[in-house]
Amino acid sequence: MLVISAIDRLGFEATPTAIATQEGLRSSNLAAVLRTLETATLISRTPDLQDGRVTRLVLTPAGHQLLAKSRHDRDQWLTQAMEDVLTPYERQALIQVSELLGRLAESPKR
Repeated sequence: MLVISAIDRLGFEATPTAIATQEGLRSSNLAAVLRTLETATLISRTPDLQDGRVTRLVLTPAGHQLLAKSRHDRDQWLTQAMEDVLTPYERQALIQVSELLGRLAESPKR
């Protein structure tokens, strides 16, 4: 899911180099993952229209569907875990902390 999520996040900027850099992967390891995803028809590769040396990666409809299901399943698990384990006060505190962490994550890089 790491590579599929990265392709989704990067959008049109998704290239093997960009994903390897962003996710800290070796190009040889990433190449094997991309081959597997392509064989499973979860991604497709297209040449860049302006620079034929660059390959763009896009999710296929099946790739989008798999990513949506994974995110849905994760959200359901987290919601249920929060209800099962945390008190109402703790759930509210977690929501507040997550808002603060979101602001930090969006702050300018230094």
